[in-house]
Amino acid sequence: MQKRVQPMTAGGAGRNATLVAALALLAGCGDAAPPARPPGGAPQRSLVTSAAPSRVLAIGSNYISGTAWSVAPDGTSRLLPLGATGDTVVRSLGEVIAVLNRDPSQGENLTLLEERAGAMVLVSQIDLRMPSERDAYRTANPHDVIALDARTLLVARYNVPGLAVVDVARAEVVRTVDLAPYRGAARLPNPDALYRVGDRIYVTLQRLDDVINPTQPGMLVQLDARTLAVTATLELPLVNPIGAMVPVREGVVRVAMIGSYAVVGDGGVLELDLRGEAPAAEVIVRDADLPAEVRGNIDGLAVIDDDAMVLKVVGERRPGRDIDVLRVLRYGRRARTARVLVQRGVWSGAAPVVLGDTVYVGDPGEGAGHAGAGVRRYTLAGDARGAAAAVGVEMFPYDLHAAP
Repeated sequence: MQKRVQPMTAGGAGRNATLVAALALLAGCGDAAPPARPPGGAPQRSLVTSAAPSRVLAIGSNYISGTAWSVAPDGTSRLLPLGATGDTVVRSLGEVIAVLNRDPSQGENLTLLEERAGAMVLVSQIDLRMPSERDAYRTANPHDVIALDARTLLVARYNVPGLAVVDVARAEVVRTVDLAPYRGAARLPNPDALYRVGDRIYVTLQRLDDVINPTQPGMLVQLDARTLAVTATLELPLVNPIGAMVPVREGVVRVAMIGSYAVVGDGGVLELDLRGEAPAAEVIVRDADLPAEVRGNIDGLAVIDDDAMVLKVVGERRPGRDIDVLRVLRYGRRARTARVLVQRGVWSGAAPVVLGDTVYVGDPGEGAGHAGAGVRRYTLAGDARGAAAAVGVEMFPYDLHAAP
């Protein structure tokens, strides 16, 4: 699990004990179960077909159970039977939906599904640990997945010091890519996000030397997409990269650097240039660049253009307390101007998404019941578009992902 505002566990979602106890008393709406598991085999649809995103997939959670929804640009939504749990994220792989379930009590796995004739069909559910790893690592805790080719996937496993290479036809991990040499002072390298540029694969490493208050710089590792050999590494200028590497233009991405949630001022936004033989990094926004009235820890972002971004910003976390505030901002980095889109007193895991002329924001609502929670839409200028699309009774948006 990524480093979250709530107290952390070794694997799976960070949870606030008081919140979980309260939610246990609520009748939260769970996800519809996926179809029965088939004998196995590869998807009928392509893992690598390039198609423009046309909707946002939203995962709802109450930390106990989960839901999955498809949200269209006009704000209409429909429930998807993806088998989401209380700790699930979703990715699109060509024409296939990849569901990363990370709660071991509800079945930790990689689930592949595809839509056929308007129905969701389960392709396979894959255990992301090799038999030789199961005794040493209780959980895999998958954070990201990309397709290497028409039958092979690469999965970032947060709780295991190696990437998993998955043969989709066999529905199993067939080899691993060792990242342990790059962990530095951390117990594990903590791989988080994956991104591909041509014949190179990039993975961010959080390298948490201290889970609560990390100080070791993050790292970017470059791999050859054919051999998966490490061809370059880059120690990042800030601590704790969190969330997706978000494209700005071809070969250039941005990533949020949270640092420690207990410290406002040690994080920001990096721009990574992945066009050369070796990657380069530049800090383009620091926590301190934000206007004082909205300053905090940047732990999620979306890109509108070279200047404008949508930032998810949380207040400083003090010992024994939750965050003071969560804000989602439209931010102009050159003029250092901020417009607040959402402001709440509870945390949400979902980073914002920009799709076409619309910004999608996960609003966690207020209180233990998450009143008012849902997926909100805005123009690129920051004007609201209609009502929020709910993600389940007393649930909040946990993950958002643009998909075909």
